[in-house]
Amino acid sequence: HSHTRLTVTKRSLDGKMLRDLDIPGRFGVTVTRLERSGLELVARNNLYLQIGDVLMVVGPAEAVDRRKQLHMRRAASWYLQMHRIRSTPVRFDVVEVLIDHLKGVTEC
Repeated sequence: HSHTRLTVTKRSLDGKMLRDLDIPGRFGVTVTRLERSGLELVARNNLYLQIGDVLMVVGPAEAVDRRKQLHMRRAASWYLQMHRIRSTPVRFDVVEVLIDHLKGVTEC
């Protein structure tokens, strides 16, 4: 599985519920944790996002294949055009972490 950290930086997301993003439906990955002000929270659909929140996302490495990358680029381009945003850089980071064995890890 691939693990990615996404930081909320868009003002338009401030105050939106996590469920409003529909990340699993749109990208085939799951938000597992939300980090806010140094605290790590279990990601619940009813959490309101704040600028600076860091979302921990996990999913199969195949979830971000070339077709999905193209879809994300087109969706981002459409969104920026519709909201007349011209000076905001957009970047998608995908990181794959392979873990063979974990010792002493428990889920709270």
